[in-house]
Amino acid sequence: MGWALTRQVLPNLRLGAEIYHQTPTTYAGRATTALGAGLQFDLNDHHHLLASIGPGIQNATQANQFAWYFATLFTF
Repeated sequence: MGWALTRQVLPNLRLGAEIYHQTPTTYAGRATTALGAGLQFDLNDHHHLLASIGPGIQNATQANQFAWYFATLFTF
């Protein structure tokens, strides 16, 4: 589950922030909650770059101390 806010700051750049929560995946596991800041950069109408980075804030040392990703998105 999560919440995200985004804002178009330039014609080809969208910035955002998110908070998300994941329940435990095992019986003895721990839930995790994390924050993130991200962007979407549109190279053109069909090719986009995505990135996100952020720390864990709940059970971070056991479950999700830090997360990031970089991806490409193709739309048609």
